[in-house]
Amino acid sequence: MTTQKRVLSLATVAVLAGGAVFAFTTYDGSAVQDKTNSTAQVKVKQVSTTNVSSTPSIQKLMSAGMVQTYPGDPALKKNTFRVDPIVLAAPKELKLKEKDGYRYITVPLILHDKEGTSDGYSVYRPNAFSINDGHGHDYAPVDYISHNKKAWKYEHQYIAPNRLVMDVVYHVPKNANTFVMFASSDAFPKTYTVKISID
Repeated sequence: MTTQKRVLSLATVAVLAGGAVFAFTTYDGSAVQDKTNSTAQVKVKQVSTTNVSSTPSIQKLMSAGMVQTYPGDPALKKNTFRVDPIVLAAPKELKLKEKDGYRYITVPLILHDKEGTSDGYSVYRPNAFSINDGHGHDYAPVDYISHNKKAWKYEHQYIAPNRLVMDVVYHVPKNANTFVMFASSDAFPKTYTVKISID
């Protein structure tokens, strides 16, 4: 048998799932491989890139609200719902414990439906308004103070036309500086997104 025929008779081809790897065996038994990138590897890379980019950003979170605002926004002074400037501490009367790497922020929420009547109530749960840091982390309120017991009863009933101020407290990492609150309720007609920036 000639050398050329021996090489051809010993040649083998192996196809692996997702890509092709060709193995040629020479007449002396040594193997030579030619590797190509598999389509499976390319798809895995695309999926991981997509997962990273799907993390909600501050801009995307803000676009979810019909009214986009910030604490102390003068344009909303006459609105039924608004947010006053934040306080970088928890109210002292709550006696909340400090934790390394975290800080408390207090968000004062104002609700005043002047045209509402006192013969009914609206469902209002500001103690359930969470904030998101734009990196997929939600922070629920840790405590709150209602400054008008006539205006808010049973932790979910707003009684118009009373003016309600609620200090809602969050415990957030010190290295996180921007958050978005999504506020929605039967007590006001539009959904609000509130950008909270800590300098």
